[in-house]
This record gives sequence, C-alpha cells and structure tokens, in this order.
Amino acid sequence: MEFKSIVTLKNTHLFFACALLACMPFAVSLMSYLLILWGITGLILFFKDKSNYHFTLKRPGILAMLAYYGIVVLGVSWSENLSAAFFDVQVKLSLLIVPWPILMLASLYRKHKALLLKVFVISNVVAGLLCIAVALYHSLYWVDGRIVFNSVVPGVYEDVNSPPSSWFAYTNFSLFKHVAYFSMYLVMCIFIVLYLLNRGLQLVRNRKVSAILYSFCLIILIASVYFLQSKAGYFSLFFLLMLAAFGYLITKRKWVTGALLVALIIAVGIVFIRTNSRFYYVRTAVEKYDDFIATMKARDYQLMIDRYGIDRIPLWLVTMESASEHFWIGSGTGDVHDELNRKFEQYKLKSFIENKYNAHNQFLETQLAQGIIGLLLLLTCLFVPIFNRKLYTTEHSLSLIFSGLLILNFFFESMLNSFSGVIFMAFFYVFFAAVDGKDYDIADGNQYKINVV
Repeated sequence: MEFKSIVTLKNTHLFFACALLACMPFAVSLMSYLLILWGITGLILFFKDKSNYHFTLKRPGILAMLAYYGIVVLGVSWSENLSAAFFDVQVKLSLLIVPWPILMLASLYRKHKALLLKVFVISNVVAGLLCIAVALYHSLYWVDGRIVFNSVVPGVYEDVNSPPSSWFAYTNFSLFKHVAYFSMYLVMCIFIVLYLLNRGLQLVRNRKVSAILYSFCLIILIASVYFLQSKAGYFSLFFLLMLAAFGYLITKRKWVTGALLVALIIAVGIVFIRTNSRFYYVRTAVEKYDDFIATMKARDYQLMIDRYGIDRIPLWLVTMESASEHFWIGSGTGDVHDELNRKFEQYKLKSFIENKYNAHNQFLETQLAQGIIGLLLLLTCLFVPIFNRKLYTTEHSLSLIFSGLLILNFFFESMLNSFSGVIFMAFFYVFFAAVDGKDYDIADGNQYKINVV
C-alpha cells in the first residue's frame, strides 16, 4: 500500500524531471530518452487531472522563444545546405518541446522548485568532484616510497608565454562537457546555493550539517570554475556577483558589509585572472592597445592572431561583415558555416577553416543565420525577465541571474549550436517563468497561494 502511494504518475513525472537535471552535466544521449519520458508523463498527468492544473501561454518571453524556434524552422526554406539546416532544427528542438509540460504543470513545479534546484546543484557538484578526482589520479605518482604531485600533462609545448598544460586546467580538467557549458552550469549552481541559503532552505534537517554541506558545495563549485579556466565563466561569475553585491548594498543599506563584499569579489576576481595563463594574450593586447586597434582597422586578422594570440575578435569581425551582407532574413538556418568559410578563405584564415569555427557569439550567429527578425526575437526572449520589475525581489532573483548568465555567455559562445546549451536554456528559462509567475494557481481543485521556495 505504501509502495503504491509513492509510485504515482505525479511522482513518476517528477522523477524524470529530476533525472533530466541530474544528467545535464553528464550524458547527452541519455537525456534525449529522459526528455521523451518526461514529456509523455507530463502530458498524461495534465490531461488526467486537467481540472487541477491551469495552462497559460501568456508569458511574452516564452512566446518569443517559441517564435524564435519558428524562425529557425522557417529559415530552412532559404537555406542551400539543407542537411546542416535540418540538423540545426533538430538540435534546437528542445526550445519547442520543453515549454509545454512545465507550463501545463506550473503549480507542481512551483511546489517542488527547491527540490529540482537541489538536484541540479548536487549533480554538478558530483561532476566537479569526479573531474577533481581524475585530475588527482593523473597527477599523483609513487616514487621511491613517497607520493609526488605533478599535474603537468606529458607532451611538447611550443608556447613559451604560458605554462605547460595541466590536468587541473581547461579541457584536461573537464571530463563531460565543453568548458564553456560546464562553467555556465557551475556558475548557475553557485547562485542557486546562495539563493537556497538566503531562503533558509536546508539540504538536510540539521541546520549545522546543512550549512556545512552548502559550504562544501560552494567550495567545489568555485574551485571547478577556477580549474576550467573559461574566460566567459570567470567574467559571468564575477560580473553577476558584483551586481548581486550592489543589489544587496542598496536594498539592505548595509554599506560597510556591502563595500567589504564588493572588495572581496574584486580581489578574488583579480586572483582568478592573474593566475590564469589564458589571459596572457588579453593583457598583452591591452598593453599594446594602439597597435592592436591599428591592426584591427587594417583587417589584418592573421597578424592579430599571430602577434596577440587572440582569435575571437577577428572571428567576430568577420562574422559581423558576413551578417551585414544578410541583414534582413539571414543566410539561412544551415548556411552559417558555408558563409563563414567564404570569409575565412577571403582573409586567408586557414586555422579557422581547419577547426570548423562557428561565430562563437550567439547574437552574431543568429543575425547571420536568421537575420534581424531572428536576432530581435532572441533578444526579446532574453531581456523580458530583465525588464520585469516584479522579479527584482529575493525570492525571484534566480530568474534575473539566469537571464544575465545567458546574455553574458551568448557573447562568448554560440550556445544554441549544442544540445547542452539548448536544453539548459529551454528548461530553466521556462521553469523560472512558470515558478516565478503568478502567486496563485489551480491545484487539487482549489485556489490557493503558492509559497515560492
């Protein structure tokens, strides 16, 4: 009897939701099957207990996201590379699929908001611990009866401006995801932990043990961000922390505490940047600013790469040039790589062609692929939460953090070219829109107030 009370359709759907979040830092292929099971159980639950749930699409951000996916699909019609176009439509399919179960079962997701957030945090902490454990495994040696630590990855290194590759750095450290995506997940988890602490939502019943566990989670998450050495991860973490600190300073009016907090964030940020060899070339470009700008104006992109070791700026400039040639409707959903390769050949950027570079900027990639309409829809989706004054409260702060995190990372990576980026945006964007929507919803046949936890 007790077993039957646990294995209900509602709990089964929540199990698949938790499994989806738990697998997000790890297995992409498994997530496809979980997504299907999660969606099917959600639809069945809604139609079985339709009187207990209230469905609405009156959310501008989600409508903009659905419309953006519609433009992606429509862009296939003027694409020359149809195989690439259909692949892109498939990769972004989660933008269409994910909203419906969450919106139909919004009251259920409000009720279990804390649980789902905790599952996502724990899964990322486990992923970080596994990366640290493997890095330690490769770095510890037994020599002459004693343990020796050496994290240098064996190999030949030609770049004298940066230290040899380490098992505790960048792609050598990240076992499961591209460093940019993993860093984005971890940064979100850091803010989720701070949110849960601020709201007094414990991991376990014992308050002291819960505080210790949260502290441990924060240490692992921050350490993992540091080891990943993603410039986008560093920037988004410290920029959002600064905004949060200023918000705390202004709303709480605790000027001394706020000022010390801001100073601490700046100090830790400087340490992160100064100890990351991947910032060497950025510092060099800043030190030789006039020469760097002159090289940029001359469009000598290969010289910019050779002299300063910076490839993102030439890549963005080339993409902007190509996007301006397809301003209104874009080149087509599947033609981005073809258009970029033409520009790469024009400027003799052989390394870009060999490495099959995309725009490494979601805004520029969207402008090039779907034109100004696609870009405006994407911007609308991202900025709707930012301009929603009702979200500027402690209980709804994660909606703002999430939108800010997406905006910042979209500047550095074409996040929606990968399932890892699409599912992260689709799930959490709709999730926060649903749980931070109305304070009242229909559940169990009655109108009642939802406590946002």
